[in-house]
Amino acid sequence: FMEDEAFDARYYDALSARVSSWAKNIIKSIGNDEKIHLKKLRTAYFILTGKTYEPQTVSVKFTGTADALRKRYISESEGAEAYLKASANSQKRDISELYRKLAADEKRHAELINRLLESLMG
Repeated sequence: FMEDEAFDARYYDALSARVSSWAKNIIKSIGNDEKIHLKKLRTAYFILTGKTYEPQTVSVKFTGTADALRKRYISESEGAEAYLKASANSQKRDISELYRKLAADEKRHAELINRLLESLMG
């Protein structure tokens, strides 16, 4: 999950530089949420293992804005499902709760992206 959150944060940062001003604040907000998700996951990982985790740096590439948003919608929706599944399978109550909260955020992100796509599609 940490790698996914780190990638998502970088992706949204790059995407925010390419979108018009009306979408920029929404994209930046989602990117900031992803950074917070990563921080929470890294903290939980440290508490559980005593080890720190540093995500890999991966370059972000995309073509058009609409296609990038479509891919983000799919990724956010799948991320919400993955967090819910992990929550159900976790034996640690605090980790299960963290996953549920992150799932709710990812679902909200998908809804925001859907609204952006609706605006783009006119």
